[in-house]
Amino acid sequence: MSDRPSFISVTQGLSGYFAVLMSWNEDGCGYEPWNTGVGRYATREEAVREALAWAEAEGLEYKA
Repeated sequence: MSDRPSFISVTQGLSGYFAVLMSWNEDGCGYEPWNTGVGRYATREEAVREALAWAEAEGLEYKA
């Protein structure tokens, strides 16, 4: 098990901005997307609102 904690962030893709759960790759290659939020948004600010709520619900840190 990794000692590097997962965190929630926001990224942009073809479908807009969205929240993403980032987890450490056990092969040591760095953080990678593990899961995405439910919404796709036209603005980053909208996605940040979802990401902050998700991070709070999961007890994880939000990283911009």
